[in-house]
Amino acid sequence: ASQPWPTNYQRIPGLPALKNNNAIFVQKLIVKFCPDSMSPSLRGARDNVRQYILIHEDGWASDECGEWVDMAPTKNKDDCARQAREAGFPGFAFGHDERFGECWGETIFVTQAYFNKIVLDPQNPAPACGKTSGCPPNCAWDFTPYVNSYVINPSSMGKQKADTSNR
Repeated sequence: ASQPWPTNYQRIPGLPALKNNNAIFVQKLIVKFCPDSMSPSLRGARDNVRQYILIHEDGWASDECGEWVDMAPTKNKDDCARQAREAGFPGFAFGHDERFGECWGETIFVTQAYFNKIVLDPQNPAPACGKTSGCPPNCAWDFTPYVNSYVINPSSMGKQKADTSNR
């Protein structure tokens, strides 16, 4: 095993132990080697309650995708989502690690169809640019290692700031 070996090694005390306790060892191995894994049904249930979903890790939409605004620092994503929802921002970014608690509202245009598409296929969707069609080619994800981006379910909020912006 590579170094440090305790991090990259899981002892299984023989084939009988593995055969008779398969689920225990599967769980241990998944937790150890895939710490970010989560049950899709659990993630869906959690997102349904919160009415927002993660759309991009370690980055945010570039300035060409839509206006963004600094919001008050918060202690968690739910408070950031609440601030964004109350201010009419259908997207928000929340800081983690070195930027934990920083919160930005994003004036992007999120339709129910776009939100539903992300729910069904959450793997790295294109940024919502704030226009109903014809997103600029330079609207892309900007890498920043301490910020994740989210969109709010449009059915859980009133009028979006993007409704009044130039689309």
